[in-house]
Amino acid sequence: MTEAVQLISTIKKQLKRQGLTYRDVARALKLSEPSIKRLFASGRFTINRLVQVSNLLGYTLAELSKEALAAQPRLSTLTDKQEREIVSDPKLLIIAVCALNNW
Repeated sequence: MTEAVQLISTIKKQLKRQGLTYRDVARALKLSEPSIKRLFASGRFTINRLVQVSNLLGYTLAELSKEALAAQPRLSTLTDKQEREIVSDPKLLIIAVCALNNW
């Protein structure tokens, strides 16, 4: 799933969680409801529109992006082949350790 799709999915979940409809979003953004539906269907939001929707939800765009990122599934294990590849190359092993420790 792309970042844009994940962000829009998160916005939709937050709208549902807060009981807001596309009509509510349309009123807040001073657009028609069909325009809002097209925005969500196409995923072609401008940054300003994303900020407006984020604010409507009570989030900053950065906070909403973090919500979207947190919802993405994370890789938790490597295959045996991947592990052997990493261990066989000291540089790869160092990079893997650094990545795991957020360095």
